[in-house]
Amino acid sequence: MGQEITPIANKESFWEEAVYICTVDMEQKKKKTITGADGKPLELYIGADSNMNHRISHPNIGKIVSASEGAEFKVGDGVLVTHFTFETQERTKKVFYTKDGVDYYRVNNFEILFGIVDGELIPRKNNILCEPVYDKFLDTKLILTEEYEGSRRDLVRVIRGWNDCELFKEGDYLIIEKNADYIFDYNGKEYISVDYEFDDVLMKVPTTDWRKTEVHTHSNDHHTAINPMDKER
Repeated sequence: MGQEITPIANKESFWEEAVYICTVDMEQKKKKTITGADGKPLELYIGADSNMNHRISHPNIGKIVSASEGAEFKVGDGVLVTHFTFETQERTKKVFYTKDGVDYYRVNNFEILFGIVDGELIPRKNNILCEPVYDKFLDTKLILTEEYEGSRRDLVRVIRGWNDCELFKEGDYLIIEKNADYIFDYNGKEYISVDYEFDDVLMKVPTTDWRKTEVHTHSNDHHTAINPMDKER
């Protein structure tokens, strides 16, 4: 890339244990490709600025052009990050510096959820890639209204843990903390990020029969910026 800035990490802090400089397609959430009636791909441009569901309307994928020494992910890897990493809630770009007309963005360790290597999602250390479990939110044989049936918020199924993870494996079911399910879309499929670093996992269970007594329903959007240390995210 020819850039000369190498970020400095703070190995004493999880937040900045690794630091990256990335380039970003800031229009990525405004583009959607569909198949036309003639079978050919058709690219649509959608105004994401009016979508108040911040979690899905802000750009969240970048490409690493520089990394601190010993960083988990490397130059050339992609990264999938939390939704306010590259721009603010008001959609102001959080540009770190500009060179030769290209904007560069600084990303710290906490903001990264997954690396993207050869198109594959690789969980950041102590993060877990999961998928939704579709079921009733209550343990009952009754027919429930739609707000009490769907993707459960208290239980997820593990797809993969971080590199060298020995605690969880594919197919495990996890009971998680309230609002610990960070839902995101990648290549048209819905996934859930669960962060073990912040005690999001309560227990590993053998089947989907396990559930919390408190019903956690999904909110329709995520209007405001949240302190990432809070459980209400």
